[in-house]
Formats: sequence, structure tokens, C-alpha cells
Amino acid sequence: MISIDGLSFSYDKEFGLEIPNMIIEDNYLHVLIGPNGSGKSTFAKILTGMIRNYSGKVAIDGTDITKLKYDTLSKKITYMNKRLLRDYNISVYEFVSFGRFPHKKTVFFELNSEDKDKIFHALENVDLNNKWDKMLYELSDGEIQRAYLAKVLCQETKYAILDEPTSNLDLKHIKDFLDLLVELKKKITFIVILHNINEALTVFDKLIAFNDGKIDFIWNGIEDFNLQKLKNLYNIPLKSFSNNEKYIVYF
Repeated sequence: MISIDGLSFSYDKEFGLEIPNMIIEDNYLHVLIGPNGSGKSTFAKILTGMIRNYSGKVAIDGTDITKLKYDTLSKKITYMNKRLLRDYNISVYEFVSFGRFPHKKTVFFELNSEDKDKIFHALENVDLNNKWDKMLYELSDGEIQRAYLAKVLCQETKYAILDEPTSNLDLKHIKDFLDLLVELKKKITFIVILHNINEALTVFDKLIAFNDGKIDFIWNGIEDFNLQKLKNLYNIPLKSFSNNEKYIVYF
């Protein structure tokens, strides 16, 4: 469990993030939504230790993350950004192997048999085991995102933050990727930033809406759906359709 208590952070008085309290629950798929600049990515950077000059307390499994060294924290939580790695001149296997880095004592390390087994197991989990020797630039956008997810699995963290992982993907690859997250949440607690509301509504266990550096509302299941809250959040007229199991939101 990740607990947030009295979190406060600001950029030179221009932007502030204020979260009085919140819980990230184990084996839940948490989805963060909200307008651009509302605090989602800032919150993600705080959780991963990239931002530390805040007040309040953020604790992973009871331990204040500011008390953890970066290598220790990186064994607990990882961050997958939205930048595709098409320009990297390395193989899929080499890229996924970077996930083993936090478990090594030096920058210059050799992969042992256990590391190699974990790499191939991660590739198998995301259905890339037949492309382990391909270069990243040879992969489709969807395959690159799955390679990123394999690296996350290989790192063996309990928590993973994914920043807009479905951007640049077509509908099939979006569905495949989201289905994979639902399957893998048995092993990893996900915190996923999404801009597509319908994608968010499809997969979330807990939906957290950010607005102007604050938590606007939290839904703990689709039964909490409230169209008016979404209208207010994005300040646009919206409509919705429901079949009693899922909601679709449209303009």
C-alpha cells in the first residue's frame, strides 16, 4: 500500500499540488485522469522519487520514500514514460535487461542465468518472446509499449506508474495493452495516467480525477459514475451511454 498524508508541492508559486490524504491499494488498477497541467505527472514523479522537495509524507508499505535510497526505491516502484524508444539502437532483449539494473551492485554488471530467465519470462508474459533479438526500431508502436511493460515486469517492482501508455496506439493495440494490464494487476499494482475517458472507464478499479493540483473526486467502481462530475472536470458538454455494465462518454 502507498499512503499519502498532507502532501504539498509547488513550482515557484505558479503551480501547486495539494493532496490531504489518499491510499494506493495493492493489486488495484488505479487510473489518473484530468485536464493537462492538473498535477497527474507531478504526482507520479513524487511517487517515484524524482521530486523530493515536498512537504507531507508519502510512504510505501509504511516506509517514508524520502528515507529510501534511489536504488532501494527503484526495487519497489518503477515509471514508464510516454516517450517511444524507436531511436534507440538496441535489441528488445537488451532493453528489457535494463530492468535488472536495480538488483545489481554496480553499473557494470553481467547477467547471470537467473537474470536471463527473468528477461525471457517477462517477454513471454507480453508475447514478445519471439522478437527478443529484434531491434527496437523494427517494432510497431504497440510492440514497443509491450517491451516497456516487459522491462517493468523484469524489474520486479510491486508498483508501476504508466504515463499515457496507450498514446500512439491503434484500437487493437490499445485493447490488447489494456487487457494485459488487467491480467498483470495480479502481480503489480498499476497507476496509469490516461487521457481517453472511455479507456479509463473500461479498466479502472479506482479512478482518481485531478484538477488544478487537487483531487477533484475518486471513484471506487463503475457504480460511482457521475457524468456531471466529468462535465465539470473538463468544462465541456458531455453525454453518456450505458448498457448497465459499462459507460461510454461522448461529445
